[in-house]
Amino acid sequence: MPAFFLPYYKDFLARKLAFQLYFIKDRCMIGFSTRRESMVGNQAVNQAANNAAEKAAAQPGFLAKMKDMLRFDNLVQKIKDSRSMIMDIALYGGLGFLSGFLLRKYSAYIAVFILFVVSVILLQQFEVISIAINWAKVNELFGIQPGAAGVGDTALTVLWEWVKANLAIVVSYVIGFLIGLRMG
Repeated sequence: MPAFFLPYYKDFLARKLAFQLYFIKDRCMIGFSTRRESMVGNQAVNQAANNAAEKAAAQPGFLAKMKDMLRFDNLVQKIKDSRSMIMDIALYGGLGFLSGFLLRKYSAYIAVFILFVVSVILLQQFEVISIAINWAKVNELFGIQPGAAGVGDTALTVLWEWVKANLAIVVSYVIGFLIGLRMG
């Protein structure tokens, strides 16, 4: 490199360093723009790097966190805390499997039953037959409170709210149902 380019090259390197440190500023909380400040900045960068290394050494590593998370005592405590949820998930998964399995095995009978129910509803609509349902007794039988649903709530909105509140149970039922359909 020719000698007359040397001062310009040093200035270029100083500006390049200042530009690079500008992007590091957010992490190290320093920024400098001239060569003179770069000496002080280098010390601050070294100090910030040492502080970051000390913090990293003080915090447990990934393997330590995994080891702590997979300790037998912690797993037993988590299982004890969520025993009722696990029982609900297993119960609804089993019911889903059973309903999927039975649907697959007895789909012809289920289709005939659905056609029968649809025909009875159509006959009632055409006033050929009359069916009266005592909804107060039905609500009492299933334990449904008369004012439990909000005003204007349809059955689909109530069902959707229940699904959102019990997502893990619904997912386990659907998975069990799909497995039952596959196995049946």
